Amino acid sequence: MEKYKCKRIGRGHYEYRGYELICIYDYEPDHCDIWEAVDLNTNCADFHASTKRHLKYLIDKWLDKGIADE
Repeated sequence: MEKYKCKRIGRGHYEYRGYELICIYDYEPDHCDIWEAVDLNTNCADFHASTKRHLKYLIDKWLDKGIADE
């Protein structure tokens, strides 16, 4: 499996494989983050996850195998 780099754009804002990864909710006392991936071509939020790592995993799984069921 090929490793792809995640480019940091700003705080809580990244670009990865044609998607814009955004931390849309960050609540400090509970340390809860919600991440969403917005397709740069369609401007639709295709994936949501509780960690950036899991969001990248979903994108990789979708683009490499064509499925994202988790």
